[in-house]
Amino acid sequence: MKNKKVLLLLGILIVAFFLLFGTLKKSPIDDFPIPIIAQVDTKHSDEQISYQYKGFNSLYVKHVRLFGWKEVDRLGSMGIFEKDGKQVSLTTFKDGFSIATYTN
Repeated sequence: MKNKKVLLLLGILIVAFFLLFGTLKKSPIDDFPIPIIAQVDTKHSDEQISYQYKGFNSLYVKHVRLFGWKEVDRLGSMGIFEKDGKQVSLTTFKDGFSIATYTN
């Protein structure tokens, strides 16, 4: 009985880990995390890319924080995130999001 509980708990932990960390990949912009199912919509430049994404943007923003990016400012639907001296703006909208290197 104990073995089944331990295996069940281990299985839940593995699934939770995959959902939290296995669903994102690094973008070409400062290795900022993006969902693996996001598709490039428009590459405006090497410093700005828009993605199509059908998912929960609020959950995605929480995942970004788990990867060590700290939200330092918010301007409406645009959040400014910082990590290791790099700043990236993340603007979310209904069917996707846009990330860009942020400079003051």
